[in-house]
Amino acid sequence: MAFSSAEDRVDDDSFEAILTVLGGASSWKGYITPALAEARKNIPKHAFQVFPPDDYRKELAKIDPKATAADTPGITTKTDGIIRMEGYFGTKSREAMLGLSLHETVHLVSHKPGRSGQKNSSAIGVLGEGLLEGLVETVTTDILLKQTIKLADPKRRAHQKRVPVVQELMSTYGIGIQLLGPVLFRGDSERMFRLMEAAFTTAGWLEIQRLTTSNNPDGAKKRMGELRAAEERAHPGAFAARLQQAGPAVAVPPAVKQSSAERPYVWHRGMSPPPPVRD
Repeated sequence: MAFSSAEDRVDDDSFEAILTVLGGASSWKGYITPALAEARKNIPKHAFQVFPPDDYRKELAKIDPKATAADTPGITTKTDGIIRMEGYFGTKSREAMLGLSLHETVHLVSHKPGRSGQKNSSAIGVLGEGLLEGLVETVTTDILLKQTIKLADPKRRAHQKRVPVVQELMSTYGIGIQLLGPVLFRGDSERMFRLMEAAFTTAGWLEIQRLTTSNNPDGAKKRMGELRAAEERAHPGAFAARLQQAGPAVAVPPAVKQSSAERPYVWHRGMSPPPPVRD
């Protein structure tokens, strides 16, 4: 059976299945396909690892002593190209959820794809931590929906307080895939930064980043509106002109024709899991 839910179970042997979903139908496919191909060239053989909760906490502490498993059920270390996930279904579990694992594969193929020698995606420079995580989860959600895979319960999704700020940028300010795709998957951040400078000022954009990272979406969206209105009064039409100029230069690449190898993965180990042990 094909994956039917973001709550389906995955383990160490499921990496190719997850990558097949990552590279399948989505609005971001034109950017993901070349990034995934590049990542495959440099990631280690066992790039996806699921640990029982106690072991995962020890692994997480080595990577980020300030992080907690409750807030970080998976982590991608681009310095070594490895995804580490916490077992989700009990104290000895070596199975994670598809949706959370897919989120980490988006991180893995973000710029620079795979093992990059840097701690984070290059997109963190223009987006900050909160907007980067919100964008990665936005991409993850789009992949799942385009492949008719049921989303997880909101409590079992990643960075739900950061996603609304990314949605606001996309729906209200016209910052679409043709701008965000190059930022996340190609390391092309200059156009995005200049647009945010024109819309909100440099200091204002940094403030929006901080509010998003602190999980304050309402505050971030309110401040975006205030700053945008002030900038429009000071420089009428400047943002709209820059946005129009940026569009053609960063057009979405044509979709790559899906080969038989990229069609939805058929998984023979069951569909949705029973309710997880974790609250």
